[in-house]
Amino acid sequence: MMVHAKAVRKGSLHRVGQTGCEVVTGYYNDGNEGQSVAIPNGVKKDIPGMTLQTLDLEEGFWRKSPDSVEIYECLNSKHCKGGVNTTDLCSDGYSGPLCAVCASGYAAVGSQQQLTCETCSGVSDFKIYVVFVGVALLFASIFYFIFRQSNESTQELIRSQSEYWFFWLYAIAMIFVYPLGIPGLYTYLLRDKMEKLEAGQAKFEEEMGAKEALEKALEVRTEHEKTDPELRALTFLYESYEPKYWWFEILETGRKLCLTGFLVFLAPRTATQIVMSMTISIMTTRVYSGAKPFISDFNDRFAEVAMWQIFFTMFGALAIRVDLDGESLQDRWYFDMFLTLIQFLPLLIVVFMNDKIGATYSYDKETRASEWERLEGVVVQSDAIGIEEGVAGGEGGFEMRGLGREGG
Repeated sequence: MMVHAKAVRKGSLHRVGQTGCEVVTGYYNDGNEGQSVAIPNGVKKDIPGMTLQTLDLEEGFWRKSPDSVEIYECLNSKHCKGGVNTTDLCSDGYSGPLCAVCASGYAAVGSQQQLTCETCSGVSDFKIYVVFVGVALLFASIFYFIFRQSNESTQELIRSQSEYWFFWLYAIAMIFVYPLGIPGLYTYLLRDKMEKLEAGQAKFEEEMGAKEALEKALEVRTEHEKTDPELRALTFLYESYEPKYWWFEILETGRKLCLTGFLVFLAPRTATQIVMSMTISIMTTRVYSGAKPFISDFNDRFAEVAMWQIFFTMFGALAIRVDLDGESLQDRWYFDMFLTLIQFLPLLIVVFMNDKIGATYSYDKETRASEWERLEGVVVQSDAIGIEEGVAGGEGGFEMRGLGREGG
């Protein structure tokens, strides 16, 4: 609310004092040839002799400068303490026009009338990092000694291996360089098995339809899993994706790190941070919608919906940042409902499409189980044939079978 002072007839509301003319209570001298002006709302009215420069504002009001006749009501009366000094009208922790932003060293909680500015802890990032690492090392030590006591024989076996200390040191180092270590480890492990993971899907697509090529590539990949225990141990990184997208979990890990760890290097609660997160979200959404990396078509669609959810959440944060949600109470209600619906959209999809999800999961599980059973039969049959050949051909037959298995 803005109030304009209204001038009255010069000299009509003065009284003669010991030192000259003084303005009576309820009016102030605007400095323009002694003209008296009625005190507007927001200014204390029981103080005589005030001038334009010495107007004493009540709590909950603000003005731009000592020469300003425009008095504004603050969004929250507690933000503005009032007074004479226009550079010190805000309560502790607040600053700016209408005292509606937080001062340096204070963190904003809420917005508009509900804004509160809380004192920052003052703890440096380095101290937080040291505490985090210390706690991580403490828990690692506790679990290490518990595991050592309960698995003494297994521990002795591990200690005898040359790789033990390498991976022990690597694990300690990853506490400090997690953002690089985990994606790097994923990349190293998956690239080492790249040919087996890809399973010739791209080549099959040149010879047959996309669906047939996918089924053929999955069969080949399953055969590789059966004969390669190291590959089988990595299934949690790739089993949901098509063979040609064996690398997608690396991309997904990078996306999560960018939306969490990378953004902390930008000023918090700023438009820059929000716009950067929106950019990352829309780029990864385009990758998901274009590649469709999952074996299940439902998972492809569900993942894309989840990507759009993140984007619109960031879009809502940007709208709040520029106060688009506060135009009216009705608009704000619609805005809140929109953000709430966005947050629950993936959950609603799961609830209303539960039958389809269950059928998809059941189909994938049964298909994988039947494929394993088929491969078990092939391996058992091959072993039986190899044994018969070995018995018939003598020692050389066993050597040939052994070489053949290693090569396969």
